[in-house]
Amino acid sequence: MFMWGTKTIKKLNISNLQYLVLRISLKRRSASVLQKNDAYHRAPSYLSSNQLKRGKIYKFTDRQGEKTLLQVKTTVNGKKGIAEYILNKKGQVEHQVFRPGKGYTGKPQGYNGR
Repeated sequence: MFMWGTKTIKKLNISNLQYLVLRISLKRRSASVLQKNDAYHRAPSYLSSNQLKRGKIYKFTDRQGEKTLLQVKTTVNGKKGIAEYILNKKGQVEHQVFRPGKGYTGKPQGYNGR
């Protein structure tokens, strides 16, 4: 379990990873995610199920309640980094982004919630 500010983050087990891979593979995105057109926000939409399965998942709490974070090592335009997905309680991806030069942190990087 990790502490991040006043928020608690805990690592989940592999069965939860399989659930997340399915949700992300089904392209369940919130409207705000689909509005971003830059390469770093769009690139996570193209990871395969096999790539997603290599990721690490965490739970954290923000002002709207518990969220799920998936971080996956990948490369975009020749730059290594982490693709991040934040899922809400409905299983929708409400935030996704590629962070160049980053590694697994167990916490969302640059995410301020909704």
